[in-house]
Amino acid sequence: MKNDILEKIQSIVGDNLNKNGFKPNKALSLYKYNDKDYRADFVFDVKNRGNSCFQHIKYEFTNKQLDKIFKKFDNKLREKKGNMVLDFSRPALLITDWKKILNKHNIDITGFWFKSYDNVEEVEENREKYLRFTDLAIELKNKLQNTEILKEYLLDNYTEYHLRMYMCIAYINDESLEEAFKVVQEISKDYIEHLKKDLKDFYDLLIE
Repeated sequence: MKNDILEKIQSIVGDNLNKNGFKPNKALSLYKYNDKDYRADFVFDVKNRGNSCFQHIKYEFTNKQLDKIFKKFDNKLREKKGNMVLDFSRPALLITDWKKILNKHNIDITGFWFKSYDNVEEVEENREKYLRFTDLAIELKNKLQNTEILKEYLLDNYTEYHLRMYMCIAYINDESLEEAFKVVQEISKDYIEHLKKDLKDFYDLLIE
């Protein structure tokens, strides 16, 4: 049933995504926008589970210049902690839970990114939700190319990972890293200690 569901999703969202530069993979589970400066991945992660299927919608936006800088300092931090360096790219914004993003865009959809299907017909019943998510994915691809807007989203979505990305943008733009770290400290004041230490260690690497 997985393949049938992905084909049905493609019949709903494919034309709009293609028109806006997103190209599907062969499995129709990933729609990728890619140019010399940016990449956006819109993912429909559908898995067979017994007689039903489970869907998880995800989104990643990558600023390729930011990716290089973040990777450099992230690997320095990993070495400092005695961990192996990693060569894969680091998206600037990772969306696996859409609550904050939907709220920011005043979209009233609850939990649809996690969805269980018993049959393909149920996909059609959710056509409008797929179209809303598709429009949002396209809007994010366009808006997040502006680093000032990207910073807003990183702070809205503030995981420790996103806060380090936020500091990297300040580094790239020659902005005050001290001021950026003050923002990060305020947001992360209730984090567990090892995450706060990672943020401080990352900041120290940026200002070396």
